[in-house]
Amino acid sequence: MLRLFESFFNPLAAVGQGEQGRNCLAYQPEEDAVQQLFRRQLQQLGVTPQVDAWGNSYGTWVPPGCDAQQPAMAMGSHLDSVPNGGRYDGVLGVAAGLTVLKQLQQQGEGSRPLRVIAWRGEESARFRSSCLGSKGACGVLTPAKAQQMVDAHGETLWQALQGCRGTDPSPVQAATTHGLLEIHIEQGPILAHQRQQQGQPVVGVVHGIAGSLRQRWPLAGLALPGFAALILAIQQLAESLDQPQRPLRMTVTPCHCAPNVGRDDATLLCVDPAQAQRLAAASPYGTAQGAEVRLTGPHRFHTGGQPMSMRWGVDQVLEAAQLLVANPQEQGVRWPAFERPGGMQLQLDIRGADSARMAEVDHALAERLGHRADAREMLGETMPDRLSQTWATQIQQVAHAQQIPTLNMASGAGHDVQIPDLHNRGLLFIASEAAGVSHHPSEAICPADLEQGLQLLLASVQALSAP
Repeated sequence: MLRLFESFFNPLAAVGQGEQGRNCLAYQPEEDAVQQLFRRQLQQLGVTPQVDAWGNSYGTWVPPGCDAQQPAMAMGSHLDSVPNGGRYDGVLGVAAGLTVLKQLQQQGEGSRPLRVIAWRGEESARFRSSCLGSKGACGVLTPAKAQQMVDAHGETLWQALQGCRGTDPSPVQAATTHGLLEIHIEQGPILAHQRQQQGQPVVGVVHGIAGSLRQRWPLAGLALPGFAALILAIQQLAESLDQPQRPLRMTVTPCHCAPNVGRDDATLLCVDPAQAQRLAAASPYGTAQGAEVRLTGPHRFHTGGQPMSMRWGVDQVLEAAQLLVANPQEQGVRWPAFERPGGMQLQLDIRGADSARMAEVDHALAERLGHRADAREMLGETMPDRLSQTWATQIQQVAHAQQIPTLNMASGAGHDVQIPDLHNRGLLFIASEAAGVSHHPSEAICPADLEQGLQLLLASVQALSAP
């Protein structure tokens, strides 16, 4: 199946790919191009491509002798990326769906229609809110809300949509969809660790997905030392509450970045080169260039760790905050990435396994901010989600019959599969080779892991499609 997968994956992943990573932002020309390519791939499979009102592309194959009116088994993921992102995040799931469809076509069998979806705008890099296409398709995102969402250049999501809107119905209408299954690269190191321990690939069967609460905090009048101390207090609160059964994570990002990304480097502007040399020498990740101190190092983004603080690498926003707090005698330092007209400003991404924990954290943060809490701007909210436990159990049974080792796990990152209001939803993970890194050019997978994931996806689709 690997060669078949690569025949779909490689062309899709090449769109937007450059020396610094993959750039295929939501509702930009590159995403338009990769969606068009996906539709051509559907046509090559003899499947009529469709496009809904939010630009999501999909196609439905009806097996020979199958009732076309039966609710379809749906698969898929997204094709967009963060700036300088990786090749596998999202694209893997779309190519895997096409691979399974082709395999079933070659077998000439199937008990119900099979649908493959390429969602629009899953990443939040452009409009600061994730899963735009799937939320629109499900009615969670309305045209009125889309008219209020603005990118860094002043274009609204609704304006960006106009060139790619279709007239076909949502691909996940409850009446026409039996269920939705997605496969994705893990955003964490757990499965790679499991493979090392067991000596063979392990596929993750996800039982739940953490929710996300994203906020912007204007902090007018707060000096840089207090700002740095606030960042560290946020991190300490998250680590104190992060538990295996109730995972929690909070990440701080500059306002020009998408929430939860853009933390692999940080730049401080000093009064003079001598101050920059002193601060750079105080950090293992610091280098001085004139009056600037740049902190760079191993990258860490989303993970599916249990607890969520199980991450490899270095968050340079935290490193910069620690450097500032540890050197209070260094006066006059600036942190341009967090500066906005009117004062300092940050973005916060809160991820929790249950709504009660997220509400508890939000209340604790409001108390910490005091009167500033009223100025917080809500950027987006996705509720925690328990996926279909019946499906998770069936997938594990299928894996056992196929002699494919699995791990029951949670996802600390959001996915399109959690958005539709469908009774049947499932998510599979395959290991990330780059120490759990995602949303980065170093994203990588092992062919053996991919082969196992594809085999389990195919067998699961066949089993879960049964009447």
